[in-house]
Amino acid sequence: MSNPPTPQIISSLPFPDPAQRLVIASGKAYVAAGNSGLQVVDVSDPAAMRVLGSVAPASISGVDVSGTLAVLLEQPIDVSHGYGSFMTGFDVVDVSNPSAPALLGHLTVPGNGRAVKIQGTLAYVSTSQDLRMVDISVPTAPILGDSVAPGYTFADLAIADTMMVGAGLDFVDDFNTIFRYVPVFDLSNPAAPVLNNIDFA
Repeated sequence: MSNPPTPQIISSLPFPDPAQRLVIASGKAYVAAGNSGLQVVDVSDPAAMRVLGSVAPASISGVDVSGTLAVLLEQPIDVSHGYGSFMTGFDVVDVSNPSAPALLGHLTVPGNGRAVKIQGTLAYVSTSQDLRMVDISVPTAPILGDSVAPGYTFADLAIADTMMVGAGLDFVDDFNTIFRYVPVFDLSNPAAPVLNNIDFA
């Protein structure tokens, strides 16, 4: 990205399954690579990337990293056999040794998990139903916390200081009116996010 208007591919690294999400921290890329699980890639030399290690508790669709911990979202499972009720696995992984990432804890989050972000000892999970909080202060025993229900689905999350922004999806009401929201959460109290909507309808 030395010239942002004309980015160029320096190198590539194939995976057996499509990459769903990735985050970069401390010269490493943490890739949610579907059935290939979490792949930890050394990107300190972009021209010679290499996989350092991996762990595959399930098919992985989301990832975030903070310090020596990674949190993962598993591919959601339809538990209603076509009636729209989903559950999503949530994993906590020790990445202190990138060549041997190790699963520490697991729980199940209601809903179709779409994105996850860590802030301190909390992880925030956006689902098809709401924003869920998970306490990861004890990584071996994550605890499902409260939720905030915006009334629509959002697909991604980004955090800056005490603000979290979601990428909203279109919401259609009973009168076929389309609403386009960007949810903005005040994280001044991380355990009790306050929702403010930006309406692009």
